[in-house]
Amino acid sequence: MAGGRFLLLGVATGLVFNIGLARADTPPPTPPTPPTSQPAPTVSPPDPVSENGFVTRIQNERATRGIATLVVADDLIDVARHHSADMAARSHIFDDPNMHNEVQNYQQFSDNAGTGPSVDAVHQAFMNSPGHRANLLNPIYSEVGVWVVWKGPALYVTEICREPPVRRPPPPPPPPVARTATVSPPRPAALPAPTTTAPPPTTTPPTTTPPTTVPYLDANIATPWQVPAFISPALPLRRPRNLPTPLVVVSFGLCLGAGIALARITVRPPS
Repeated sequence: MAGGRFLLLGVATGLVFNIGLARADTPPPTPPTPPTSQPAPTVSPPDPVSENGFVTRIQNERATRGIATLVVADDLIDVARHHSADMAARSHIFDDPNMHNEVQNYQQFSDNAGTGPSVDAVHQAFMNSPGHRANLLNPIYSEVGVWVVWKGPALYVTEICREPPVRRPPPPPPPPVARTATVSPPRPAALPAPTTTAPPPTTTPPTTTPPTTVPYLDANIATPWQVPAFISPALPLRRPRNLPTPLVVVSFGLCLGAGIALARITVRPPS
């Protein structure tokens, strides 16, 4: 019984020892190496040289076919700038579904989007495509906007052509109203007023009233006394105040004379 237990213990110890040796001989697993990441290409700033290159080629294509050239519009450049930057950020070209809301003041417009290694390569690809070529050569368009963004060795370009709204000319001014000139009848020549010479003023000599002789009888003698008259230029003849009237003087004189005569007769002594 005891011998069986020692046998089992020996077998278990041998198994454990063999397992430890097996693990020691197995090499540890090597960790996986992470993949090497390529640096993302940088987006370049705006390139006005490339943008002018696209515009110049579009103008030449239209001019050689007798089509009017386009006018560069600033608002179209702004829309093209945003779309080219979006394409460069995503590294592929696509159509902007919201461009019909971003472009303003148009009757109709169209756009071309492309990418390539150079201006010539992308422009020639546009001209080789019937749809893109029709957009650039449409005679109803009169305005254009182009923007180029470089990302690494590739450029991303957006071209927008637009027909602006019809600007109706202002209505012509109304014709001037014909007015008939009214002329007053001619007046005769004004003659100078006749000069009338007034006759020289006639001077009438002042009328002098002869002095009135008023008899004045003194108590003793009867001598006439001339009383002068006072003449005013503007007033009628007036007599001096406090002078007796002729009738009173005459009456008084007669009474006085009669009294004297009676006195002389009375006092005369007898002859």
